[in-house]
Amino acid sequence: MAIEFTRDLIKIDEVVGEQLSQALVEADIIVPEAKPDIAKILDVLGRVVINSKEAIQDKVMVEGTIKYNILYVADGDNQYLDSMDVETSFTHYIDMPDIKPKMVPYVNIYVEHLDYDIINSRKISIKAVLDVNAKVNQELQLEAIKDFKDEEKVQALKDDIMISTSQGQGVSQAVIREDVVLDDDMPSIHRILREKVQTTIDDKRTADNKIVVNGTIDVGILYLCEEDSRPINYFDCQIEFGHFVDIPGAYQGMDCDANVTVEDVYVEAREDINGELRIIGIEVLLSVEGEVFEIENKRIVTDAYSPQTRLQLKKRSVKLVEGMGEGQSQTVVKENISFPQGMPEADEVMHVSVQPIISDEEIREGQVIIEGILASNIIYRSGEMGGVVGNFQEDIPFRQAVEINGIIEDMYSKSSLQVEDVKFVLLSPDEMELKVNIAARSEVWTISEKEILLGFEEVEDKEPNEGGIFIYFVKPRDNMWNIAKRYNTTIENILKYNDIEDEDHLEAGSRIIIYKKFDYQVSAQ
Repeated sequence: MAIEFTRDLIKIDEVVGEQLSQALVEADIIVPEAKPDIAKILDVLGRVVINSKEAIQDKVMVEGTIKYNILYVADGDNQYLDSMDVETSFTHYIDMPDIKPKMVPYVNIYVEHLDYDIINSRKISIKAVLDVNAKVNQELQLEAIKDFKDEEKVQALKDDIMISTSQGQGVSQAVIREDVVLDDDMPSIHRILREKVQTTIDDKRTADNKIVVNGTIDVGILYLCEEDSRPINYFDCQIEFGHFVDIPGAYQGMDCDANVTVEDVYVEAREDINGELRIIGIEVLLSVEGEVFEIENKRIVTDAYSPQTRLQLKKRSVKLVEGMGEGQSQTVVKENISFPQGMPEADEVMHVSVQPIISDEEIREGQVIIEGILASNIIYRSGEMGGVVGNFQEDIPFRQAVEINGIIEDMYSKSSLQVEDVKFVLLSPDEMELKVNIAARSEVWTISEKEILLGFEEVEDKEPNEGGIFIYFVKPRDNMWNIAKRYNTTIENILKYNDIEDEDHLEAGSRIIIYKKFDYQVSAQ
């Protein structure tokens, strides 16, 4: 009689591949005609905008733009400060075996290091090292065996799994506009040198046919004023934003994920009622990506055998990702920095830019431990050299922990850092104190590989099903299932003739007695 069973359609977002790589982007930058010649570069910042990403055969292709802000001392008698905003494009391929077109890639890119040289007063060379993190998913629809109707005829090993399935994605753009006014104790603006913008998602939730995202935009403005005693000033502010992404079929209560990136920034100094440039008009173009998920628990059959006949199984191995939690923390890194030998003594520290870089992270004792450096660029003025502006770099090591309940060492983590605040004071002509407030955010997940039973065939067993009494000594990593399957009997039959206290934890070296009946048939003469 044929073995009867039932099936279940299982939809799975399977991780096909995940890869970390680096890209080197080199470019020669020409100073725009409207800008003065370069005498000395003080600082270069770069941010990446991803224009497109696509899965192709065995690769992920990414096209993007690096937007640079270059702060420099202009050539000439006055040697005043100026800046320029330029950009360069790049294309990067990430090798990932088994990737096929139409799979869904997820890509994050950050500037890990910048190096630059002045070729001449109108041309500079920039090299950017990019950290690229790519992950590719595919949607699987599997008709799996759910259960066998005759449990005595077929022994089935089952497992509970949590399946997260994407139910839709969407992308939209938002333009955020805000006018802000300088604090009363700050001088008026002569020229804006640099704007630095970073975003934080404070809340994300699903509603009918959309994801709602609320967050904060941190804006920092470095500007030049006409006061000789304080030529460079830094003003920062926060702008709240709210936006939604249309995703047909989404409904309240579904799990969701969102990502917000800054595509473009425009700032303009405007006059107040007294005719002074004290109002800053800010316009930020955001790209908001959203995805909704349906999470359900499934009980699947991972293995089977029959004590009565031999089965040839058809299985499919899948990789499942399960989120284990998110967390965040803040820490203040305080460091006394000595000026390099041979540099002129400082009268004033004018500005410090800080970029946090993660060098390593690991999970230990319920925490994500982050180690990294704060790549700091110090710009100062020296009266010893007639008020000339100089700069130097200092890498400051730091460690930060993010607590997340329930996480253990063999899980995976991904963290990001954001500089919340930078404070500095000149202690002496050759020493300064730097305090940096860092916000860390971490997410942790597990990747498990499961076998799902898709089908089977009954095949003729040429070897006789021998009966008798067998004595088996438990080996490390043995369990009741593989012992019963090895001897083509049932777990119930083994338990019947053995005094086993805990069938889920067998002691290596212990003895198990296995009784098997000899099945035979008498041929009619």
